[in-house]
Amino acid sequence: MGMDQDNIYPVLDPPFEIADFKGGFKYSESLLDLGPNQSPECRNVYQRDGALWQMDGTERIGSQLTGAPDVTGLFSYGQESTGTVFNLVAANDRVYRVVGTTYTDVTGTEVVLTGGRHAGLVINNIFIGVTSNRDAPYKKNGSNNLQTLGGGPPRGRVLGKIGEFAIIGNTAANPSRAYYPTDP
Repeated sequence: MGMDQDNIYPVLDPPFEIADFKGGFKYSESLLDLGPNQSPECRNVYQRDGALWQMDGTERIGSQLTGAPDVTGLFSYGQESTGTVFNLVAANDRVYRVVGTTYTDVTGTEVVLTGGRHAGLVINNIFIGVTSNRDAPYKKNGSNNLQTLGGGPPRGRVLGKIGEFAIIGNTAANPSRAYYPTDP
């Protein structure tokens, strides 16, 4: 781990492995006194394969969305069967497919979104999303519009992945419980 004179945060050379996180967040201690299982905040980093990686910079893509809605989720989805690489942008009660600088509304009519923050992940080339308003979980598969996620999943605020299972948690009835399907 190196230290840059102009940067008050340590510069991490990926991968910086964390064996455990029992030390937790340490806001009041010097950054130089942090243990290998402690963190000063974890801003602008992400976890992958047991390591913390520094996020890349930002770049503006396209122009402002019509009506200037708040962006409430941004996801890298991958590519369609046509080979087109794209991202998904959630903004209030809409989801847009972004290819280059072109935004296409893919919300459709089957899924009803009421806004809130979006959480999403990809399993087997299918994007799955939930909202902080506990709207019905939705999916996007290829170039189609959003669809309601089948199988009667719970309406939760939190979404995670264990192996090939999508885990949904924080439902209104049981905010501290996580649910998973019986089949992946």
